[in-house]
Amino acid sequence: MNCKIFIAVLCLLLLPVASAQLSNAEIDIIIIEDKAVVTKEYRFTQAVDFEELLPEDAVGVEIKADSTRITSDSNPVQIPGSLHVTISYVTKEPIQEDNSMFFIEDNALPFVADSIDLSITLPENVRLTEPLSSPTASIIPKPSTSQTDGQFLIFTWQREDISELPVFISYKRVEEQSTLGFLIILGIIFAVAAVVISFILRDSDKSKKPDFISSHLKEDEIVVLNALKMKEGQTTQATLRVVTGYSKASLSRILKELEERNIVHREQQGNKNIVTLREAQWNKIEQKEAD
Repeated sequence: MNCKIFIAVLCLLLLPVASAQLSNAEIDIIIIEDKAVVTKEYRFTQAVDFEELLPEDAVGVEIKADSTRITSDSNPVQIPGSLHVTISYVTKEPIQEDNSMFFIEDNALPFVADSIDLSITLPENVRLTEPLSSPTASIIPKPSTSQTDGQFLIFTWQREDISELPVFISYKRVEEQSTLGFLIILGIIFAVAAVVISFILRDSDKSKKPDFISSHLKEDEIVVLNALKMKEGQTTQATLRVVTGYSKASLSRILKELEERNIVHREQQGNKNIVTLREAQWNKIEQKEAD
């Protein structure tokens, strides 16, 4: 059985500097295929200098201290005194595809936090290897909340005054089904298709305008739009290139075609290209999923 195992160990180090207390840490991890898109937000009671150690394979790194963007070729990165720090990057380190091995990422916060909010979103078309109610747990520790929007499984943890938060998640793709199950599903699909076709033939004088999702989107365009959706409709072109795995030229071509059809908008901000899913199209996606 081809299982993916996700293990993230988040260690909160208690340092003897009371004035440098971390009031809140928010960590958001979105898994897309074999990559994890990580976003961290630190809020301090007062400005303090600290170091942030990034994964060795981290790419698409973006760091903002208050209103200042930080660029550095060194690791760990030196963060100047700030009250609000945001760090985001893409890494493969927390993801292990061999179920006979365990992969551990030591991702330490700079100081002990009064509270931490951790969110992990699994990829599309996956399920836990064992249900949450099973004695053989697929998630350790048990999440504070678990939910799905019909496409993604989302788990969250909230803790206060803790020094470490190890998290283990084991999941596999939904496509791994028995032959009997596949035949049953195939039969249902054919039955539904027959009913739909009969209605189409009977009401051939009526037509329906294709919606945004089904209006001739190519596979590579769907990949880009899904990546944009996972980033709340906006991210940099560099981050999109890392997440999708497309070359710079291929991604530019895809974005140009989407931009010409008024699906996305690109804007130059400094040395970065910001890609935004247009609000009208975002609303159509949200409406489609609601339906």
